[in-house]
Amino acid sequence: GGWDVSNVESARNLFNENSGMVNVDGLAGWRFDNLKDATGMFYKMANLVSISGVRNWNVTKLESFAQFLTWSKKVTSLDGL
Repeated sequence: GGWDVSNVESARNLFNENSGMVNVDGLAGWRFDNLKDATGMFYKMANLVSISGVRNWNVTKLESFAQFLTWSKKVTSLDGL
């Protein structure tokens, strides 16, 4: 199972500039039921290619995701969104 992060309201800059992460498949089970701010969450991740792991996230309360993928230039698919 995934982490229960259902009470987290902000994931701002959570993985900001993490050059070691290639995909976020391991985050598929995370429960973001109350997430309001995902600003810069995957900002400037030099080697990130896939974000399919966010496909099942509950983002109904999301208010901001500015710069969510800014400067993550290797992302080849937005299938997760």
